[in-house]
Amino acid sequence: MSSWRLRSRWLDATILLVSLTAIVLVPHAAQSATNTATSAPPLSGGNFGSCTLLPQGWRCGNGEGLSGTSTTMVDGVAETVLRAQGVGNETNYQFATTQKGEFPWSPCQAPAVGVLPAGLTSVGTTFTLKSFTPSGTYRYHIYLALYYWLPSGPVTASGLTYRCLDTQVRAENINGNFSPVGTVATYDPGDSFGWDQVTIDSVSTGGTYTLTANVEQQCQNDLAAWGLPTNTPCQLAGVEIGIEGFQFTELSVYWPTYTFIIPSTLTFQGFDWDGAGEETLTMNNQPLASLPAVDSPQNGQVYTTFTVNVPSFVASGTNALVFTHGNWDCAVNDNVKNLQVTDNSNTVLFSDPTVRTLNCATSIIYTLSPIQAAFAVPGFLVTGRLANYTASALSGTVPYSFSWSFDDGSSAAGTLVSHTFATSGYHNVTLNVSDRNGAVATVQERVLFWKKPSVTGDSCVTILDVAQVAFAFGSAIGERRYDPRLDMNIDGRIDIQDVAFLAFYFGSCGW
Repeated sequence: MSSWRLRSRWLDATILLVSLTAIVLVPHAAQSATNTATSAPPLSGGNFGSCTLLPQGWRCGNGEGLSGTSTTMVDGVAETVLRAQGVGNETNYQFATTQKGEFPWSPCQAPAVGVLPAGLTSVGTTFTLKSFTPSGTYRYHIYLALYYWLPSGPVTASGLTYRCLDTQVRAENINGNFSPVGTVATYDPGDSFGWDQVTIDSVSTGGTYTLTANVEQQCQNDLAAWGLPTNTPCQLAGVEIGIEGFQFTELSVYWPTYTFIIPSTLTFQGFDWDGAGEETLTMNNQPLASLPAVDSPQNGQVYTTFTVNVPSFVASGTNALVFTHGNWDCAVNDNVKNLQVTDNSNTVLFSDPTVRTLNCATSIIYTLSPIQAAFAVPGFLVTGRLANYTASALSGTVPYSFSWSFDDGSSAAGTLVSHTFATSGYHNVTLNVSDRNGAVATVQERVLFWKKPSVTGDSCVTILDVAQVAFAFGSAIGERRYDPRLDMNIDGRIDIQDVAFLAFYFGSCGW
């Protein structure tokens, strides 16, 4: 390296070191970022939950725009606010979104286990336009996006090869004009093949609307748009809900609910079921297919098993299953027990062994809510140190049973467990939750374990450690300044994330 380049590098390192010194002297409590909503949503009881990390989602803070751009969750309602006055253009969209799952830029990767329900056929969301303030020549989209992984391998079109697909259904406004329903467009953002479809042609402030995406159809349409075989297998890897655009002053949208629809199978046992339409079933106010013509012995109290296909089971919330009895044969009660709902991989989503009675005067009503499982981990996990994992679950039937497995072969049980990984990098952590009646939920997350923050070997994190990172700052694998010891998160580059990690542990010893 020439002497002037060396002096320049030392100067850059010195400037960065001075800046980092100020950073590391800030108390840890002051280093956490927060999101501030412009106002509390007027809606309540949404099912987005609270802010969580990817891939489990739904996450907050995923935005790019002027100050005030944000995504927050209040009482389960997601609020996206995007400010972009004088900012962005047709190749530089600003955005405010929330996400769940894996995405092409993280990088393109296979779906995480248990984050999105197996066999999803439809994804939907409702939204309310809270406010819009135009400015200049603008464009905005209110959208639901699906991201796909191609499990059979990369595909090629027009000389470009990709492993992920990117699709949207949306409302689209171009300088005050809404695009008509059915408007479509393709684009190549550099990380996936993209295909969009307008499904709502206009929205107004205060109105409530629904975006719905057919999981299989969106993928096939994307493949067709790029001239690829439409029978190419797709796996849904991620869902994104939000707003994007440029130049306008502010766009604010509330998102109270999302809906994941899956096919499932309903089984139960009953007696005095005549199989001739005397008894009827509805799921979420929609009639289910006719019961099989299996006659249980009349008045003999001998149970027969019935199986019914359910094409539209809501995996993201509650389902109302109602049995009704005809107005004939009222003298004899029917019975139902051992009701179960399973998905297409035979996982039990809901189970209730209770014996219930059906007659002309009384219907049987089930509220079916699959278990919603999740786990939380601290912000920074360090190789060789104990990490605590906290499990939570909703719905199903309490009490729950929690079991864990780690990709180093270890296992644990309970709502709060601790585990140490000996190697740095990403590790798969899997949580299995089962309820009293045998319903199951599984969640797997790729958890990053950082290297020990002391790189000088003196067991303490001091300014000397920061200085080494400062000198190598901005380097990547293949460059002379890159030092793998300083790549704390093993992502192939030394950047502000590595700096923040050292800053967090600055002054600590015992490493």
